[in-house]
Amino acid sequence: MTNNKATFADYLKITRLDHGTKQVFIIPGIFFAYLLRGIHVSNPLSHILLGFLCATAIASANYVINEWFDREFDKFHPTKFKRTAVQRILTGKAIAFEWSLLVGIGLLAAYLSSKLMFIVACIFFYKVFFIIFLH
Repeated sequence: MTNNKATFADYLKITRLDHGTKQVFIIPGIFFAYLLRGIHVSNPLSHILLGFLCATAIASANYVINEWFDREFDKFHPTKFKRTAVQRILTGKAIAFEWSLLVGIGLLAAYLSSKLMFIVACIFFYKVFFIIFLH
């Protein structure tokens, strides 16, 4: 490991926001849900945007915590050794804050969208939390 302390940009990089484009694969599910159930909201676009925000924030929180916990194994991997958590000195407090902030944003977006989305986001969050912290 190099002796470089992480910067704000490093903490932002581990969120992998560039992977947010993968959320485009949610669109077919939205389309089929509206076909099957109909549109029951006054402004579907805001609900779709909140859903994308929820999915991106919670996925980013997962990337952050995975990068933190996998850093000791990744340094021996042929390509993962280049990851930020291996190359920079990150602090556990900053990781915990970043993870909590992203989870909070994701759950808030889900709550603002709909009760069902909030329940699903909570179930997903709980499952990830259980796997990471209580395994």
